Amino acid sequence: MDVTQELFSRYSRPVSEEQLCLNESIAAEPIIGVHSHDFMELTYIRKGNAVHVINGTRISISEGDLFLLSYGCEHTFEEYSHDFTWTNCLFLPRIFGDEYEESPFLNDLYRISYFKKAFDFHANEIQHIHLFHTDESFGAALQDMMREYYNAYPGYYTICRNMLANLLIKIGRTYMQVSHCALKSSQSELVGIVYDYFRLTSSFHKVRLEDIAQRVYMNPDYLGKLFKKKVGINISTFIRNIRLETAARYLRETNMNVCAIMRFVGYQDTKNFYKTFTEVYSLTPSRYRKKYRENPGKFESNKINVT
Repeated sequence: MDVTQELFSRYSRPVSEEQLCLNESIAAEPIIGVHSHDFMELTYIRKGNAVHVINGTRISISEGDLFLLSYGCEHTFEEYSHDFTWTNCLFLPRIFGDEYEESPFLNDLYRISYFKKAFDFHANEIQHIHLFHTDESFGAALQDMMREYYNAYPGYYTICRNMLANLLIKIGRTYMQVSHCALKSSQSELVGIVYDYFRLTSSFHKVRLEDIAQRVYMNPDYLGKLFKKKVGINISTFIRNIRLETAARYLRETNMNVCAIMRFVGYQDTKNFYKTFTEVYSLTPSRYRKKYRENPGKFESNKINVT
């Protein structure tokens, strides 16, 4: 796969020594293919949804999400909606001091004296941070920066630099808080993390362990082991149970045909869906619906573990 190199000079103002620039996309603009860059990138999703492909990992993103990328990240957007738009700030870390040495890890950005005196960033070497469904303050701060940058009144550059620093501190602090809370999560909280992802996604077939793990800043394998230890079943089994319980509920409560329900809950293979459903409920989906409708008041269904 060809990877293009995006240069800061392409986006910054001509004949300028500025070390940051701000941009807004419009829905009609084509998406740049897989690329890396010689700058850091802070992007806020204003509207729509897409799949962010970053260093080969696919992450579902939507309105209100925010990400911060270090040098060398290879990324692009795929499967984006027609209204997918964003605001971003591209910057060179030396805007905060010449002590910074180019690095593929965000940790080295937060080690600059400018940030280190504000808070200690404790994390393994990471190349990017995603914050999902952030509060409105992040988007509002970027919009304020955008106005300051393009109005270019006296002192705008210093104001923009300080606003960017505040945002980076908030992002680092939020990352630390979320990742710490995930590690300390109880059984019910881990179950809630999975349920919340199903609630927030628009399609069950897009639910993947990798996406859930990204939202709590964990390695997928580690999240799987932690879930098994604290909840008592494999996370893949738990996700399967949510799909099947949802299918059973739709069979009971709607007139959707079985194939439509199967696709809605994330199964693409009819044979596999029928086999799995029958193993759990001891009835085929069609027989399950028929039996329920014959006597809904006395119908008893096998319970599966989705506590």
